[in-house]
Order: sequence, then C-alpha cells, then structure tokens
Amino acid sequence: MRVDTAGYLRFGKHNGDCVSSAAVPLEYLEWCVENVHFTASEFNIVQGEIYRRYEARDSAKQQSRASDYGFRSGRQQQQQSSSSRYAPPPPPAPKNKEKVSTETLLRVISAGRKSLAARCHPDAGGDPAEMVLINNAADYLETFAKGLTASR
Repeated sequence: MRVDTAGYLRFGKHNGDCVSSAAVPLEYLEWCVENVHFTASEFNIVQGEIYRRYEARDSAKQQSRASDYGFRSGRQQQQQSSSSRYAPPPPPAPKNKEKVSTETLLRVISAGRKSLAARCHPDAGGDPAEMVLINNAADYLETFAKGLTASR
C-alpha cells in the first residue's frame, strides 16, 4: 500500500507525510497521480487532496479579486454551493484505436521480467532483494492485466 487509509504516504521522498500536509507540494501529488500506480482508494485520497487544493487556490484568488471591488461574484457564490467542482480525470486514451488484448499485456510483462532477470538475478551477479521486487511488480501487473479482462 502506497497511501494508507489515514492519508499518509508510504513511499518516496515524502514517506510518512500526510497528503494534506503543506510539506507535500501540489506538484508532487500531481506527479504521483501521473506516474505512480495507485489502487482505486489510494487514487481517490491523492486526487481528492489535489482537488481540495485547487478549490482553495481558486477560492483565494476569487476572494482577493472580489475584495478589490468590494463584492462577491456570482461564480464565487456558485462554487461555494457546489460540493464537488472537479470530477476525476478520465483514463488516458490509447494511442491508436485498437484495444490492447490481455494476452499482449501479459507478453509485454513477461518480456520485461525476463529482460530484468537477465541483469538482476542473483545467479547473474544481481541483488536478491532487487529480484524479489521485480517479481513482485511483475506479479502485480499480471494480476492487474487479468483483472482488466474480467471488468470488460
């Protein structure tokens, strides 16, 4: 688990920090969403914090503009009445129009595992702990790829 149920990061340079902490920059959270494979609940925690920060930033900008003119804009009042302004982003679109088959995903995962094993396996002079991480990651990706088939 990369983000626990209380919202604390369990990886990276902000390991042990809460996602809502000011010590974790918004740019880092955005990078995590784009580059780290989260479970659905972890994704919701991180994405929720990103949206909360966007809303806080937008609200602060609009309050500052409104106070300059001495009134509150209709848009600002509408934003305060809506509970959720931002929707989760859609999944990335495939580069081509064809669907990727589960068999192709499994072949790519298997090829990556074999390639890394050739360099990192203890029999080839690699680190046993690193090989365990590679196998765990490949197993996770295979489980994820097989789950895609079940959900279609």
